Amino acid sequence: MLLFITYYFILFDCVDSIFYLHIVHLYQIYLPKRKLSMYLKIYQMLKQRSMLKKVNKISSVLQKQLRNVQMKLRKLFIANVC
Repeated sequence: MLLFITYYFILFDCVDSIFYLHIVHLYQIYLPKRKLSMYLKIYQMLKQRSMLKKVNKISSVLQKQLRNVQMKLRKLFIANVC
C-alpha cells in the first residue's frame, strides 16, 4: 500500500521533501531495513526518471524554438541579400 502511494505521487509529480520524509518514516516503522533500502532506491530511481523526462521535454521545446529562429534568420538574410 505504501509503495503504491509513493508511485502515485511520483507519477503525478506531487512529491516534495516533506512527503519523502513521511514515507521514509512509515517505511522505517513497518518494514525491515533491507526492504527499506530497496524501496528507497526504487523511489529515487523513479524520481530521477521523472526529472529526466522533464529535462527532455524542455530540451525538445528549446530545440524547436532554435530551429524557428534559425529559419527566420535565413529568411532575413536571403531578403537582405536579394
